[in-house]
Amino acid sequence: MLKHFLIKEFVPPETWDAEGEQSITHIDERLLITADQIWEHFDSLYPGKVSMVINNWCYGGKFRYRGYRPPACTEGAKHSMHREIDGRLCGAFDADIYVRKSGRSVLMPAESVRQEIVRNRHKFPYLMRMEDGNGKTDGKEDSVTWVHCDIKGAGVMGKPITPLPPIRLFKL
Repeated sequence: MLKHFLIKEFVPPETWDAEGEQSITHIDERLLITADQIWEHFDSLYPGKVSMVINNWCYGGKFRYRGYRPPACTEGAKHSMHREIDGRLCGAFDADIYVRKSGRSVLMPAESVRQEIVRNRHKFPYLMRMEDGNGKTDGKEDSVTWVHCDIKGAGVMGKPITPLPPIRLFKL
């Protein structure tokens, strides 16, 4: 099902250790499709030079809870789209996109990534919301340096909402 990611990049190590490949059952398929579509879009802009990081604990990195968040996880909001609640599967991920330039990976600014996704909305039929990291909230500079994507309000699998509504940018 996944073209450009491993399942373990969407789940924390404790879920992977307990369930292995079956841990995919916690994640909505529309979210996995969306992640692949975003990767493919940026790869079309920078062929062969893109990496997209969700969880990287499996490569020795620090990110563990940027996809599925199990019940015992205290990170993030209690009713976040990252969680399974009342039969709803995980429907969110946080990501960073890197482009290789001069032999090293350079992080794309999150706001640039969000703007590129919004400009190309038609390529992401299940993506409904992204966390807004541009501007100020309560007089403070926003610090949303990652790209949060979720499918809250998306159509059912195989039948996205038509016409596609604008992607909603929200603040926590």
